[in-house]
Amino acid sequence: SYYSVVAAGVQLPPQSVAMPFSLIMSGNPKLSAEGMNELVPGWLLQSSPYTVLRSSVKFRKRRKAKRHGFYCGWDIIRPLTVDTCIDARNDLVAFERIREGAENTPLLIVGQNYVSSRGVSVGINAYTNMIHRYALSGLLAFLQECLEKGIGDAELGSSFYRTLVVSQQKRKIITNTKKISWPCLPWEEETHGCRLKLLQHKIKVLAAELPSIIDIDLS
Repeated sequence: SYYSVVAAGVQLPPQSVAMPFSLIMSGNPKLSAEGMNELVPGWLLQSSPYTVLRSSVKFRKRRKAKRHGFYCGWDIIRPLTVDTCIDARNDLVAFERIREGAENTPLLIVGQNYVSSRGVSVGINAYTNMIHRYALSGLLAFLQECLEKGIGDAELGSSFYRTLVVSQQKRKIITNTKKISWPCLPWEEETHGCRLKLLQHKIKVLAAELPSIIDIDLS
């Protein structure tokens, strides 16, 4: 669970929690007595985005290594964390649909934590907003690159389409594999240090999340 925080005084046993940027805190006394804590998905993104931005800037300023620059420089909002947020958001949306059709309101259990109804809504909104901003930053980067290369309006659509086709040839965004595995290290990611692959990933997310924006007429 990338970049999550645990509140003071919380006892957290070993477990698997695939909800990035979350807050884990003491919750309902009855459930706490059973060893359950409350988890708020995407809490950092929703309630403390400054923490994410400040940490990113702080790490970048403190990065002084010259011989090890290839593995000590990465962003917090990067393809791996975005893909994990997409999986988490989709899981929350799926649970929301199940809950709407249930007679008794079920409780979402993540690891040894529970997520309240409000927490589900917070998580969906927080993850979706972050994913959309990430995708739109890819569109902005693409347009800036076209401007630098002097690509005119007539060639803009075909150039974007070529980038989109290449990005769609990569693996699917939503893997949703539930097996537990050791996370990929930031410097081992395919997009690390490669501006083109990073742009292709952002365009791929854009195509999946906001398809109406890239509705291109090449006729």
